[in-house]
Amino acid sequence: MFLKRYTLFLIVLGFFCYQVNAFGVEKRLALVIGNSQYNGNPLSNPVNDANDMAAQLNVLGFDVMLHTDLDRKQMRHAIREFGERLKNVDVGLFYYAGHGVQLHGRNYLIPVQVDLTAPDEIEDESIDASAVLRKMETAGNDVNIVILDACRNNPFASRFRSIQQGLARMEGPVGSLIAYATAPGQVASDGSGRNGLYTGYLLEALREHNLTIEQTFKRVRNQIRQASKGAQIPWESSSLTGEFIFNSTSLTKLNASNQNLEQVTPPAPKGYLQVITNVENARVKINDEFRGVTDKQRILNIPDLEARKVQVTVEMDGFEPIQATVQLTENQWKQLNLDLKPMSAQACEDEKTAFLVIQSEFEAIDGQQVTRVNPPPAYSILNQVLNQEGLTILNASAVRQKKIKRLLTNLKPADYARIGRLVKTDLLIRGFLSARETPIKTVSTNMKTLSGNITLEAIDLKTGRILSSLTKNLKTVALENSHFFETKGKTVLVKLGQKLVRQACSKRAIH
Repeated sequence: MFLKRYTLFLIVLGFFCYQVNAFGVEKRLALVIGNSQYNGNPLSNPVNDANDMAAQLNVLGFDVMLHTDLDRKQMRHAIREFGERLKNVDVGLFYYAGHGVQLHGRNYLIPVQVDLTAPDEIEDESIDASAVLRKMETAGNDVNIVILDACRNNPFASRFRSIQQGLARMEGPVGSLIAYATAPGQVASDGSGRNGLYTGYLLEALREHNLTIEQTFKRVRNQIRQASKGAQIPWESSSLTGEFIFNSTSLTKLNASNQNLEQVTPPAPKGYLQVITNVENARVKINDEFRGVTDKQRILNIPDLEARKVQVTVEMDGFEPIQATVQLTENQWKQLNLDLKPMSAQACEDEKTAFLVIQSEFEAIDGQQVTRVNPPPAYSILNQVLNQEGLTILNASAVRQKKIKRLLTNLKPADYARIGRLVKTDLLIRGFLSARETPIKTVSTNMKTLSGNITLEAIDLKTGRILSSLTKNLKTVALENSHFFETKGKTVLVKLGQKLVRQACSKRAIH
């Protein structure tokens, strides 16, 4: 009799322990990394993705190690610490958002501040994604999950053609699932809103109750396939041997009684918006919040909006901004076509006057420096552009007056009003041009490389306000310095001049 009771006790105890584990009390640990600030190839969303993923995983009972914008040493340290802590948990999860590349069939996660000059340096300067899998295999947990939102465009495509597109498929240890933002060898979207396309939908799926891990990622795959019109298909590789649920109903109840964990809030109904315009790189705002720019097809998809009435604003330099109000419907895409109209060819419709002064600095190959005021090619080009945009340039010879020349040499805000009285206008257009010659050594030629920058400012001399300030760097090849402003420099001057006047005139501060 005693033996029967003891056996029954063990069975009940075993069932109770299984229920505790099923209720989400198992120990969960997550390492979340988001890298955005890459030199020359910054990404918009990974840091946001990492922060939002960390917050959601914390709600789901994970002890979260959150890191953003890590260099290689910092990433290695984070993965090493993660591996040590994995040995004491039941469920391990690694999430990475940022640049990633494949080389010779292996996947590498790119730290920030990386400096690569050749493909063979990737192994030394980056993090092999297999390092995370090795840590998981050593820990031997029942469930290990790797999520890689790292299949964006190859950041080194222009330099290293041997680097293949997307990521390669990896094999994880038994009891693991590896999820990719898109299929092996394909490219994923960085997203146009707060989150990348993949992570945005994954966050939504993680808020759903009682979905198995397979159902969770299947839902994400179907949603992204629809949102991207088949251009992006998420992918998973699984060797899981049991069931795992991110967000069980019992876990929600348990978290509600735990002051250290946040109550799971049911998500607001979602609506989806596709904005179509007639120009590329048009800025789109939803309820005055910037949500991205239109792509080369002049389209911007915004998948993470609340299903309610929203105000859409589309802006583009040189075009009149346009607004529209749209009623979004739950779980449906709404298409909005907005055609921007160019601003008037003459930005300042009433005739306005301005004083123009250009200062240039040129450094020749032999180190000789030449400084000039109002160099003829640049002055003539800019004068013509400003006239076409509705500005009449006054007192071209006044810059040679000693008083004005002295003031312009070291211009201070206190001098603005005095200059205005001397030149009899309230608007000052200042240009700063710099150019430097370097020889072309690889071939025998008299051609030179000319590099420099152009800065234009519009200053209200009455109030001292800088109405607009624009800078453009440029490089070209020419025989003489004068060609700098007769070729590529001319094009830049025209575009900057047009944009400068339009911005300044829109302030309604030119008299």
